[in-house]
Amino acid sequence: MSAEQMQHVREEIACVASHSFRAVWFVPAAVRQKQPADLERGKTVFTTKSLLVPATSILISLLGVSTANAQDTSAAGAGATISRGATQRSLSARLAAEQRPHAPATNQPMVDDYKITILSDFIPGRRTIGEWGFAALIEITSAGVSKRFMFDTGGNPQTVISNAKTLNIPLCDIQDVILSHNHDDHTSGLDTLRSTCKATNPDAFKNAYIGGEEMFWPRIGAGALPNIMVDERSLYQAQGGNFILNTQPTQQFLGLPGVWLTGKIARKHDEKTYPGLPTLQDPTGTLNTDIVPEETSLVINTATGMVIVTGCAHSGIINTIETAQAILGAQPPVTIVGGVHFYPLPLGEENTAGVEGSVIWEATQMVRNGVVEILGAHCTGLERFAFVRDFLGLDDSTAVYSTIGTVLSMSRGFGYTFPAAMNLPLHPGWETQLQTLTCGTKPPTASCQASVSVWNYYLVNGVSPKAIGMVIGNGTQMMTVQQYLAARAAAGM
Repeated sequence: MSAEQMQHVREEIACVASHSFRAVWFVPAAVRQKQPADLERGKTVFTTKSLLVPATSILISLLGVSTANAQDTSAAGAGATISRGATQRSLSARLAAEQRPHAPATNQPMVDDYKITILSDFIPGRRTIGEWGFAALIEITSAGVSKRFMFDTGGNPQTVISNAKTLNIPLCDIQDVILSHNHDDHTSGLDTLRSTCKATNPDAFKNAYIGGEEMFWPRIGAGALPNIMVDERSLYQAQGGNFILNTQPTQQFLGLPGVWLTGKIARKHDEKTYPGLPTLQDPTGTLNTDIVPEETSLVINTATGMVIVTGCAHSGIINTIETAQAILGAQPPVTIVGGVHFYPLPLGEENTAGVEGSVIWEATQMVRNGVVEILGAHCTGLERFAFVRDFLGLDDSTAVYSTIGTVLSMSRGFGYTFPAAMNLPLHPGWETQLQTLTCGTKPPTASCQASVSVWNYYLVNGVSPKAIGMVIGNGTQMMTVQQYLAARAAAGM
């Protein structure tokens, strides 16, 4: 491919990014919960894929794949990813048959509506900033009362502020923020949000809710990530900020019926989604294994099930779900929103229920616990997310990997922003080329080849330098636009 042709492809990609994905595509809750045959409105049938046709058709033409071919090669795509054969699917079907019945927790108060908007994650939307971090704006209406608050504050001080400005989302009327745990990719924006907004609103970001005093304990020793909250505590308090401790379940959070903070999460299962090194220094000076004991999550009860918002699920997503079930006294269908720390975990033995600390075990327990929707975030891992999505029998109407600006609401479902429509199988003619390019060997090693999935060819552009080199899962790097162009050239496309 000549330099002139390469530039033409770059321009085509830029055109897709700036025009085709400008709209936010909403998948209404009614659409997500019915079969296509039941979705007639007049003579038009609405499905997730039909809503995305304008954007995806242009993208597919760029990739040299027709819509029909994209669907026809889905089986090939599945075979090239992690353990997604017929036997594995039959295991999932058996689990679905044996799972306990899941019904909404009607014995508990329910919210009228909620809306969750992603403001920090590592996949950027149009003109927004990506980073290795997480933050979400939560908006809830319950019993006639509406509240807006933040869940985590991102990995760099200015990320949330910048992305909110780009998306025309006001922040300075917000008083409350939940900090899921101490890690800097979830907490670095706290002091900046307070200092930026308090000039116009003295109460802005004045309350930070945490799950335990361990939030401020030092992390020291080999392999430890320094705990920025040791210093952040005094900086935030000097600005009039308050840390509010919630070690136990807190009902009617901010006066909202149907909303809980979990407090500390019970660790029934050893899910191994925590650092695990003896680096947590308690007030006596003793070093303890860092299981991120202060982690807390948000639980929202709705008429169709419960929504769990988590920062990284270092406590384990199954532990988190079961803690939420104990709070509600029921086992409703589950929607997961946020990071689920799967990317470092081994996949586990194929066609088994796995062992604790493997992705297959996690997926098995998700089936048994009634997970029906996932909005995955940064530490979930792209290929791990793809595996879990397929294991649970979900699709892009019920399982989305978040980008900056992705929205999930009870009334309107998922709102996609670029590049969330990229959930397509790779063209078989150049899949091997992509694997070779990504893994860096010819032919690619089996372990690396297995981890290259449909989620590893995002056109990642404008990501922060810290995120561009980020390694996901089994040594697989996210593809940049330049890598994508090189793969096309190598495949003669």
